[in-house]
Parts: sequence; structure tokens; C-alpha cells
Amino acid sequence: MIGVCGLTSNLLIFSFLVYILKVWYIVSGILAGWLSMTQNFILHRKFTFKGYSNFKVISLTGIKRYARFWILSLVNIPLFSSLLYTQVEFLHLPKVIAQFNASLIGGVINFIVARRFIFHPVQI
Repeated sequence: MIGVCGLTSNLLIFSFLVYILKVWYIVSGILAGWLSMTQNFILHRKFTFKGYSNFKVISLTGIKRYARFWILSLVNIPLFSSLLYTQVEFLHLPKVIAQFNASLIGGVINFIVARRFIFHPVQI
């Protein structure tokens, strides 16, 4: 459910930035991805990993884990942007469809990594 919420907000933000504000689609993809991933971080902590991870979002531990989450997002930008660019420029897919595909792939990777290195009960 949280992944669907994140993907929906991602596509809404992306569409607003690209089609209303006329922001370049690569920048829009990065901004939309970061905002929706931040939303997912909070919702995953509150719901998905509630019994698995016992830190508070607004605490020193929460800030440290969010910093790791943010670094994970930074590491994924080249992969995500490459997927988005390739789909739009070479496959000629509509920007929103390309954003959906790239976000879906990036979201699955982030979930797997975040489960182990961010929401894991043992501090790393």
C-alpha cells in the first residue's frame, strides 16, 4: 500500500513539475523521487516496519537513519536518471510512463536495501 501511495505522489509531483511548471523531466524526476521517497520513509517506519524497527522518526536515531536513506537516494540518482533518459530519448516513451517505470524499478531496489540497512533493528 505504501509503495502505491509513494508511486502515486511521485507521478503527481512529476506531472505537475513537467507539464505545469515546465521543469526539465530529469530534474523533475529526481525531485519527485526524493519527495515521494521521504514520504515512504515516514510511512514505512510508521506502518510497514512498525514491529521490526523501534526508532522514532524525530529522534537522533531517526535522523541518522534518514541520512542513510538520503544517501541511498543519492546513490540511486544515476541509475534512475539513466533509466528515465533512455526511455524518453531512445525508446520515445511518454515522460510519465518512463517516470513510472524508473520509479517502480528504483522503488523495489530501495525497499530491499532500506529494509536491511535503514529499518533493521540493529544499528549499523
